[in-house]
Amino acid sequence: MFTATMEQMNKMVDKMWENWEDGFQRVYDFQKRMEENSLNAFKKQQDVIQSMKTNFNEAEEQLEKSFNQMKKSLDKNNRNIFTADAARAVEGWNGKITEIMGSMQQLAITPSRSLLTMMEQSHTKMHESVKKIVDEQEKAQTKPKEMAENFMTQVKEYQKNFLKVMEEQTKQLIENAQPI
Repeated sequence: MFTATMEQMNKMVDKMWENWEDGFQRVYDFQKRMEENSLNAFKKQQDVIQSMKTNFNEAEEQLEKSFNQMKKSLDKNNRNIFTADAARAVEGWNGKITEIMGSMQQLAITPSRSLLTMMEQSHTKMHESVKKIVDEQEKAQTKPKEMAENFMTQVKEYQKNFLKVMEEQTKQLIENAQPI
């Protein structure tokens, strides 16, 4: 009966420490998942910004291409329709229109490009900051985790030894107390 009680006590102590270790590991795993989720979110944001940048560059190229086609078409029509003197006058007028359209194109594109560049730079800096914090947090967690694991191992060993000594002393007490 006494041996069964001591085994139950050992199992109870083991279960208590097992639960404590499990809780400790869950907290650590949760922190790791949060770190991974944060870094994955930044990666997805970077992909979105890169996609926006690609789309913007394609739109700018299309605009430039359309603008150049319009300019060629105006020049061709100019030569085919007007006399030399009239063509020079219209060419001057087309030059002014081309200049105005170029300025309008720059006015439309420059703020968007600047905003996109600023977004990309601020995102990169923020990602670097979060990555640095995650790295520092991992370093900061490593030593306390090792210390806690070592402490747990020592306490578990101490408790097992304590229970073993108690068991032996109790057995001796029972043996010494029995009548001959």
